[in-house]
Amino acid sequence: MDDMACVASPADPLTASIALVRERFGRPDLDDATLMGALASAMVHIGVAGSVEDLLSGGDAALIAEVAACAPLPQPRVGLAMPEHDLQGRMDLSVSSFRAFLRGLIGPRSSVGG
Repeated sequence: MDDMACVASPADPLTASIALVRERFGRPDLDDATLMGALASAMVHIGVAGSVEDLLSGGDAALIAEVAACAPLPQPRVGLAMPEHDLQGRMDLSVSSFRAFLRGLIGPRSSVGG
């Protein structure tokens, strides 16, 4: 028996469902035990009877999505990448902005008489 025969075997429905839930959460850092614990907690919270294994093996996509929506997930183990922002902004050196700046300092001109 070669090693490739084991890889080619059909996937367990429970393992496939766990992978789908992990992908739905977008959290590849969660291990199976943490993920199943979060799902079990959500099942208790919304009143779904049975075990997590029964839920995931059953294949009811709507129920799995409902339970997953209520699952309390732990904080990520690594920091999330935040986008960089330019906090100083862009300096506008155009003539119109300079005139507006001077008008703010001097005040408006009277159009009647001088």
